[in-house]
Parts: sequence; C-alpha cells; structure tokens
Amino acid sequence: MLANVEKGNTSDKTWNFTFIRKLRQTLSLEGWQQLLYVSDSAQITKRNLKYLKRLYLRFVSRLPDLFAVCEEVKQAAWE
Repeated sequence: MLANVEKGNTSDKTWNFTFIRKLRQTLSLEGWQQLLYVSDSAQITKRNLKYLKRLYLRFVSRLPDLFAVCEEVKQAAWE
C-alpha cells in the first residue's frame, strides 16, 4: 500500500496522473505488472484513461457521473 498527502487545493485529476508516472519510474517491471491501482472517480478522465492504457496499468475506480453511460451501467449492475 502506498499513499501520499498533498495540499487541499491539489487537483485529484492531475495528482493521479503525476503519481502514476512517478510510480512507474519507481517500480520494477514485475512490480508494475502485479500492481492494481485503486482510486476515486477523479482518476477517470480521458487523459488519464489513455495514459493507463498506454502503460498497461490495471485499475479499479468508480465511473464519475460526468460520463453519459454512467447511469446505464449503474442500472445494469443492479439487475
């Protein structure tokens, strides 16, 4: 488990991008392949998703309501 404390005005969207970049530089390839990144919904931006895909990073997060498909996915989860 790894965590970081920042000032209250730090954007979570920017912080996630920066933290993942630093994390990738720190971990070995084996460590990276075993990593499951868990974050809040601020992680889910187009920029971050493209970056996660490029780095082959597995992650778990909540889909923010900003995405049109969000309500549909929530309803399907309850069925």
